[in-house]
Amino acid sequence: MAWCMLVLCMLLFQFEIVFLWQWKVGQACIAPWSEDGQLYSAVIDAIDADGNSCTVTFPEYGNSDSVSISDLLPAEQPEETAWAVGDSCWVQHEQAKIQAINPDNSTCTLLCAEDEVRTNVPMSRLRRTPQPAAAA
Repeated sequence: MAWCMLVLCMLLFQFEIVFLWQWKVGQACIAPWSEDGQLYSAVIDAIDADGNSCTVTFPEYGNSDSVSISDLLPAEQPEETAWAVGDSCWVQHEQAKIQAINPDNSTCTLLCAEDEVRTNVPMSRLRRTPQPAAAA
């Protein structure tokens, strides 16, 4: 009887792990890139109908890859996550300034520094502009 309870507990534990974490399109994650096997920050672009694989984009590099769902890891949340109009940021390899933030905080309008083009991008793709080191 005790081993039956143990097996039942193990099955319930596995069931809970599988169904507790559901990935969603647009969600930030950590994913391996197929060309080097290294882990990078990514955003889920699409999840295949079978739910076993997905397409991710690596925002810092601008490339995409197909990845097994089981290889995804939760994204590390930066300490400072709030953005405001006027903040400087990087998107892909371009510096920009936030011009407007949509009410649901999912996208924003950026003014790109190099070409002065306004573009609408997901907030998850923004990266903080490095601050200069303080003078000693």
